[in-house]
Amino acid sequence: MTTRSLSVQCPSCEATFAIDPLRVPREGIPVICSDCLRVFRIELPLALVRGEGMDATSSEDAGATDPPPEEPEFAGEPASRAVEDPALAAEEFGVPPAQVAEEAAEVGSSRSGRPPEEPAVEGTLSAAAARFGRRSPSDRARRLARVLVSDMITYHPARYEEARESGTLVQAFEEEIEKSWEEYVEQVGPELAEGTDFFIAALNDILARGETLFRGTGRPG
Repeated sequence: MTTRSLSVQCPSCEATFAIDPLRVPREGIPVICSDCLRVFRIELPLALVRGEGMDATSSEDAGATDPPPEEPEFAGEPASRAVEDPALAAEEFGVPPAQVAEEAAEVGSSRSGRPPEEPAVEGTLSAAAARFGRRSPSDRARRLARVLVSDMITYHPARYEEARESGTLVQAFEEEIEKSWEEYVEQVGPELAEGTDFFIAALNDILARGETLFRGTGRPG
């Protein structure tokens, strides 16, 4: 018996992905769009949570030959939020970010034929660098910067929308930006972090939605 795929859409670039619902826990999980690197949360439809709609596809569907679209990567799941706050409700400003999973598994990846294991929890902020160890240092740094900035929005969605509407993104996320920058420097090294604009570009592209709120290279200021 085959399982129906679950279609999800990135809220930023509107790319559509088909994922295996068996890989998604009941409380949902953050994923990374493989096109724009936006981190967003997916949850199972109520029917699938109840165990319905898991039968084999219809004969019409079975005859389809179109290849499935590329699937997003699973992002690190905040350990405390998975239990206490699965709906990703807004946190109070200044609360330290939750601990996150050490590794991320790519949905449907041919590199792994076994179900995902329980993630190990290590450190504060995102340990997202574990996902990028096979890339060049520059590419790894660029992608890590984008994931760290996306995490700010994922963990504080209500505050983010309020700050965007009031034009106070820099002030509202000052603490998160500083902590993410420290994590970024620790993972990629001071020379690469200070000598490139990868982190600044990620802040402008993702946090500011294309507006130039940050300038220069290295540490945001």
